[in-house]
Amino acid sequence: MSTKTKKTLTKVASIATSGATILLLSGISMLAPAMAATYTNGTLLKGSTGDIWVVNNNLKSPVRSIEVFNNSGYDWNAVKTVSDSALTAVSAATLVKTADNPDVYRLERNFTRKLASIEIFNSYSLDWGKISVVSQPVMNSFSYAPIYQYGADLFWRDSSNILHQFPTMDLFTGNGYNTRDLIPVNDMEYGSFAIGEAISSAPSTPETPVTGALSVALAADTPVSATLANDTDLGSAVADMAHFTFTNGSGADIKVSQMKVKRLGVSGDTTVGNLYLFDDYTRLTDEATFSTGVASFNDASGIFTVPANSSKTIAVRGDIAADMSGQTIGMSLNAATDIVSDAASVSGSFPMNGNLLSIVDSTSVADATFGTVSPGANAALEAQTEFTAWSATLAVTNQDENLEMIRFSQIGSISAGDFTNIKLRINSVDVATGVLVTGKTGQDLIFDLHNSPIAFAKGVTKTISVVGDIVGGTSKTLHLGLDKKADVMLKDAGYGNYTLVTFNPDVATERAGLQTISTGTITMTKRTDSATSNLTVGATNQSLAKFDIKANGEEIKINTLKVQAYMAATTSTTTYIKNVSLYLDGVQVGNTANIKVALGAADTTLYTSFSIYQKVAAAATKTLEVKGDVYTCATSACTANIAATGDQIQIKILGSANEDNAQGMISAAAIDAPGSSVSANTLTVGTGTLSLYKNTAYGNQTISSGGLVKMGSYNLQANAYDTVNISAFTVAYVNGDGTIATTKWSNMYLVYGGTTSSVKGTMTASNIFSVNTSLAANASIQIDVYATLDASVTSGAASTTMVVTATKATDGADASAAVQIGQNVTVAPASRSVAIDTVIPSAIVVGGTQNVEMMDVRVKSLHAPSTIDQMRLKYTVDGDADVNALVSCKLNYPTESGTLETAYQSFILGGSDYYATFTGMTMYLP
Repeated sequence: MSTKTKKTLTKVASIATSGATILLLSGISMLAPAMAATYTNGTLLKGSTGDIWVVNNNLKSPVRSIEVFNNSGYDWNAVKTVSDSALTAVSAATLVKTADNPDVYRLERNFTRKLASIEIFNSYSLDWGKISVVSQPVMNSFSYAPIYQYGADLFWRDSSNILHQFPTMDLFTGNGYNTRDLIPVNDMEYGSFAIGEAISSAPSTPETPVTGALSVALAADTPVSATLANDTDLGSAVADMAHFTFTNGSGADIKVSQMKVKRLGVSGDTTVGNLYLFDDYTRLTDEATFSTGVASFNDASGIFTVPANSSKTIAVRGDIAADMSGQTIGMSLNAATDIVSDAASVSGSFPMNGNLLSIVDSTSVADATFGTVSPGANAALEAQTEFTAWSATLAVTNQDENLEMIRFSQIGSISAGDFTNIKLRINSVDVATGVLVTGKTGQDLIFDLHNSPIAFAKGVTKTISVVGDIVGGTSKTLHLGLDKKADVMLKDAGYGNYTLVTFNPDVATERAGLQTISTGTITMTKRTDSATSNLTVGATNQSLAKFDIKANGEEIKINTLKVQAYMAATTSTTTYIKNVSLYLDGVQVGNTANIKVALGAADTTLYTSFSIYQKVAAAATKTLEVKGDVYTCATSACTANIAATGDQIQIKILGSANEDNAQGMISAAAIDAPGSSVSANTLTVGTGTLSLYKNTAYGNQTISSGGLVKMGSYNLQANAYDTVNISAFTVAYVNGDGTIATTKWSNMYLVYGGTTSSVKGTMTASNIFSVNTSLAANASIQIDVYATLDASVTSGAASTTMVVTATKATDGADASAAVQIGQNVTVAPASRSVAIDTVIPSAIVVGGTQNVEMMDVRVKSLHAPSTIDQMRLKYTVDGDADVNALVSCKLNYPTESGTLETAYQSFILGGSDYYATFTGMTMYLP
């Protein structure tokens, strides 16, 4: 249909948005005449038809389906049956709203529509005292009115609340509408709508879907004929007797609402005490019993649904009674008429018989007993994490067993989202997780463990618990338990049967006490990323603290928070911290204020209250951040900063059991936010400074003349409080003995933090290197001074000093580092030291041996690298030694590239000794 083309909207005040309207509604309600209520609000009634109604304000509203009933959190046990005349005497509600929304809807012809303003409400002469409050599921069960009549004109309302006129009755009926569903509106309400283009054509007639055929067959995995071990005294549980596969070949879902099962074998109606239908490990039905060989399952809303173009296998399981040895039992679908569904037809080869099981009683099969269930009833359960909603011991005897499935039911009024993070815990070990899902009655909690069953050894007792987080449900109830023994699939590891568990004490259901969830609470905790670093005097808008705020049990509106600054190490003149503000999930809430300072750790009287008026949804967590200036004051005007190095600031959110500074949005109760004070980390105040040191890893140096010289090395350290901006390094030259003039030095430059400065070709007594760099708090850099010494200098001494010019990043104040003296540099001619290893490589040499290592010589260059180009070795003959014993000499030496060079020479007589002289060498000494 068409989109909006024009708008003739009369402007009226909206019930949903006008604060004045809400007050007026409240006021008018107070003036409504008092009525003697026949039933309390929330009473559930039904008459002879079985339809259920909920009463509010002595007006009844229909609960239109089982799903609406369950989703509203109603209790099936609370439904009250009354006579039809008594039910008729209760007027049906025509004005409805939900508890948490001020919008009022008019209910006519089973359609709802919102009355958009007070003026529209009053224009119909409606009674403000006749508004009934219903649950959201009940409200959602009504369709919004689609067609309206204004005078003789008929309209269709689109999803944007725009009316489109039907120019003719043919177009009205051609679009599938009936005059009985028309909602008449008056001038006032008609004027509140925008008017769109008229409807010009009827839609093409759609084909009416027809549900296809349903076929049934004995499943391929149906149990084979076998012997079923059975406890002589107790019987056995959920024996698997037959599987039937239902196949839907159509494009629409098929719902099966009735199924009759026939008993086979040599057995009686009491052989199987209780019969159930299962979808895998999910129980679909309550128990049925046999009557003249037939058990019938019925559910008008559907026992199960076979999705379009798919199939579903249904298992027939039953509890075998005690002392049934020798009997045989099987299950059959006898005829197509025994299956009732919304399919066009049901087909299959009937009768469809499962296999027979032979029952053999035994006294040695496994037994299993549950102990007393906890917790007991609690009329005021606070929302919390890790709450044990059900716990009992399970003792196994005779045989080992495996727990394949356990199913709990929750019949309290909480919603599924109120109990979350649910775990099945056995002996303190979490073995499975689960969620509440809508069941036939209340909610189901199913733990399917058959792929990894939990072992229970015979003679051992374990504790089974259901643990979860209560995150909502204020004023509602949680009531968890095992409804039926068939909800525990505990398989005998020896015999293969399922054990019929025993409840001790002997009760029909193993249910914990009723838990009534009390008024919501606020939990506030310091976040792990709350500020821990130091604060810089004068810094603005600094993060002082972070807290997590969590609402438990219901949505909670926090109206105010008490914020205190505790300063343990300050003087008594400090009374305020400047410009403190609060941020909730990054958005500022409340005003910016100068907050009060407490000088005592236990002081709860000095604080500043912030009005924030923020809601936190049930189970939600929001981040509260406190920011402020590092600016402490003696007066509330904060005209002078008296913060000093060593001051300590700790932000606290004050709380107690008597705050009443928040409100539950469901309970309307006053809530403490928080219930006790919570403190952030203690932060230390200081100012940014630099410390310059001589680099102790680089000592005084002796050099030879000429070449590049590292004249000095320094370390620069910033303290823990502030980033420092460095603008200059000033290097002064110190002529140590007065012999090396500045003119002998050239090309001075610095290397700092990996950066190389500009080069000063001419060095002076004071050399300024302008830079633009920063040093973060607690960071450090090394600064090295380089220059080139003239080759003509052969002796003398020199050094440098350094000054660093810098400012604090926070406020621009001076943070320069004082002068520091560097290393001494002494110039001396290059020289070498020579030493021969005292260890002789080969003390005894066998004649004729080649490449004998005779000597290791260690040569060291002093003051500067050098190269040796000539070396002479002397060979002395002792006593009667053969002078021709050494034929030749080989010398290995290192080169500048790091490789070994080899040279050869013969020994030549020179006087009384022999010499080998090596020339043209390139031996490098670093």
